[in-house]
Amino acid sequence: MNKRNKAASTKHVKDLTEKEELEHYMSIMMEEFQSKLDLVVEGMEALRSEMRSNIVSVRSEIASVRSDMNNQFSFLNAAIRCNADGIRVLNSKMDHVIARVDDHEERIGTLERLS
Repeated sequence: MNKRNKAASTKHVKDLTEKEELEHYMSIMMEEFQSKLDLVVEGMEALRSEMRSNIVSVRSEIASVRSDMNNQFSFLNAAIRCNADGIRVLNSKMDHVIARVDDHEERIGTLERLS
């Protein structure tokens, strides 16, 4: 407030000159505007703080999900290797069985021709 506003603030509003009255109301409007602006700034700071907190939380959740997925992929990779090894063993056994069946069929064919 300047000197005139201080002087004007000691008078009743009805005793003010037109200029003092205008300055008085402008001062009130500026104070009201400033208080509303302060509320907006306070709200923005609260929102910014909440957003930062949420970002930290989301990053933490992403890291947790990434870790879980890596563990699951490691487990699946081990299971696939185990299954692949089992399939190789079964293929080897099947090759052996097929070779024996072929040998038996050849012997049976030979026996049938001889009889």
